[in-house]
Amino acid sequence: AESIFSTVTSDVVANSNPENSIVNIKDGNLKTAWSSPFGQQQANVIMDLGERKIVSAIRLLWDWIYFAKAYTISISDDKTQWNPIVSATNENGVVDLFKNLKDIKGRYLKIQMTQNSNGFYRLAEMEVYTSDCNCIAPKSDVVTEIKDEKRYKESVEIDLYPIPVEKILFYNLKNYNLSLVTIEILD
Repeated sequence: AESIFSTVTSDVVANSNPENSIVNIKDGNLKTAWSSPFGQQQANVIMDLGERKIVSAIRLLWDWIYFAKAYTISISDDKTQWNPIVSATNENGVVDLFKNLKDIKGRYLKIQMTQNSNGFYRLAEMEVYTSDCNCIAPKSDVVTEIKDEKRYKESVEIDLYPIPVEKILFYNLKNYNLSLVTIEILD
């Protein structure tokens, strides 16, 4: 299933710098993101899917420090009457995935953010799928070694997703120190 690429708007933005633009949440580049103004708890992002569509999965890729802890995702045909489909509370950032959504149809999706984690919101990508996506694998049991410049070795847990990968491979490292690391992934 492919993510729908469409127009997106926001009621707030940090400033006019391109690195904070709302269009960044659909550019496929995790190095760019939309950012809200500092101190802003209330923020809305609306995605226009172009026409009424069936929505079966939504994936949000947040900055790991500046994410939404609480938000609602709603759908609408007219941007007037909104029907909530997801209510997220106490989220912890990075990737929020809502899949296997049933009987969700509409033209507009709105993320209504009400609580940020650390002063503002920073959303790298918003992906909307029209059929159930297999866009994140269960946590892997892969254990590897990371060597720093002093040849110090330690056991590290690494999560890789999605599996199988098509274009972008995400990773999450646990139990490691912040020294210089090199990661080599072979299939």
